[in-house]
Amino acid sequence: MQLLQGVYRCLGADRWLAVSVRTDEEWTALCHAIGLPELAADERLSTADGRRRESDLIDGVLGAWARGMPADAAAQALVPAPDGTPGELLVRSHRPFAFCTGYLGDSAPPPTPGAGPATA
Repeated sequence: MQLLQGVYRCLGADRWLAVSVRTDEEWTALCHAIGLPELAADERLSTADGRRRESDLIDGVLGAWARGMPADAAAQALVPAPDGTPGELLVRSHRPFAFCTGYLGDSAPPPTPGAGPATA
């Protein structure tokens, strides 16, 4: 499995969105979800290897998209609809370092500032 992963700043103080794309289908879904379906058709980005080579381009596009949105709205835009579209993208918002490292686990709520470490 080839992953495309990134963490992107969103609107607000210390608000971030972590995105992980595992498959070509998820890549296509992500492109549609952010309103850029032409990226899914771009030959340079049609494979995991191509996306890895063009990671600066992808980070720029996703970074620009996320910067204009609150983290919660950005995450919601990437969550699949009941009919399965746009895809099962892996998204987390708020403090991505905690989710990326598994510190909070998948089921824990985001930490409350000043409340100390969260436990799952």
